[in-house]
Amino acid sequence: MFASLTLEIVLTNQRKTFTDYRHLMITEAAEVCILNIIKGRLYPDKKTANPTYEPYSTKQEAIDRMKELADELTNKGYMEAAPRDVLFQIPEKEIYIFDKAKWLDEGEFPQKLSTAQAYIPTGMFVAWLIKNDLVSRYSRKEDAWDIELVKRDEMTGAEFYRQNWGGVLSSKELSDEADAFAREYLNIQNDIKIKAILMSLNFG
Repeated sequence: MFASLTLEIVLTNQRKTFTDYRHLMITEAAEVCILNIIKGRLYPDKKTANPTYEPYSTKQEAIDRMKELADELTNKGYMEAAPRDVLFQIPEKEIYIFDKAKWLDEGEFPQKLSTAQAYIPTGMFVAWLIKNDLVSRYSRKEDAWDIELVKRDEMTGAEFYRQNWGGVLSSKELSDEADAFAREYLNIQNDIKIKAILMSLNFG
């Protein structure tokens, strides 16, 4: 099947919730040829990639190894795909800003209240996210200590929102599940929607 193999090939295997892919590509240098082997997964909104490299002294050796791998993958159910369709058509996930505390502080915020109160509405939502393990992997790593404090009710969601996220709630702080929920239902600046959401989370 791969007798006339080029210097690049992509093979895919469709799974239930993602597409498994292998990207094989030969890079020629002055004294060596590198076979780049990228193992990854394609999701509707993102792509993962785990590259490894195999050096060969001649181009033909690299091509032979590439053909061997391609044949092995084909025998496992992988099918050849157009590289551009697989590698360059995955949209970058848009970073969406749901709320900034300063939007309240700079808006029609009651003068008799402390500006710290601007962090409370979204802070309640943030506490719910934390207690239900719905923050992003990055935040779980970077904010691990304070996340535990919120879970133990030793730090409020408002305090966490102000200190750890700088009073900004964006999609990069949320898990994919929470991001999808927030994009569909959350409108921080709409009091009616906020009250309905908070009540549904037993905060009302």
